[in-house]
Amino acid sequence: MRVHAILFLGVASLPLVAGTVSIEATSNLPFSEPGNSSCSESSTGPVSCFVNGTFSDPTGRRVAHASGAASAAFGSITAFLGSFADEASISSSYQSSFQDFVTVLGGAGPGTLITHYHLISTAEQTRLPGQAVAPSYSFSQGSQGVSHTPALPQLPSTVTSTLIEDFDVISPIIFGEPIPLSAETDTQHRLLEFSASNVSLETSSSAQITGYTVLDASGATAAGAFVQIGSVPEPGTLWAGIIAALLISTRARRPR
Repeated sequence: MRVHAILFLGVASLPLVAGTVSIEATSNLPFSEPGNSSCSESSTGPVSCFVNGTFSDPTGRRVAHASGAASAAFGSITAFLGSFADEASISSSYQSSFQDFVTVLGGAGPGTLITHYHLISTAEQTRLPGQAVAPSYSFSQGSQGVSHTPALPQLPSTVTSTLIEDFDVISPIIFGEPIPLSAETDTQHRLLEFSASNVSLETSSSAQITGYTVLDASGATAAGAFVQIGSVPEPGTLWAGIIAALLISTRARRPR
């Protein structure tokens, strides 16, 4: 299935952080060492983090557990979360995102950028019929964006529901002018103590940029156009930098 999202956007400033990930789990029971119940990472390069934590009462009869993994780099986000509860409550979540500037080169004037994504989403439940939790996605090119929740079918207990989609984000551009581009996926689980014992939820999501299509002002494919990751200095900024460098060089060479 291919989904088209048409956006009419302006240019906004985003921090140049390529990837951000986080996972967190909390329970009404105390945390049991070893393991961890939360993680978060953010970097200009690829990032990842992992969680594997158990909560239990002193007797060990009431237990909750969460395990998860998330990774992100420009053009790619993936995440998984599993939550389990036996006569206990647990809340858990994940988030994975990337963002940077992109500049379309090889043309002049206005045009259109189509970013092609490939999405893979899964959800599964145990002893919670009809309550499997699908992931969510959000995409932006400029100051506005679009959200997407895959229509995963509810399947019998312990059967994984999977949906594979191609998703296009379409926005106007000006050749040579950078625009921010970002994508995010997240989900949240909540299992309550009064639910049936030995219940669980699993959710995973993945979004990958598979390519770009660039159109010129007439709507035709722009031959020779290409997308550069990161911003290109505008002429004024570029010349200011050159003049500053020349002044520094001249002063350094001036006799004392």
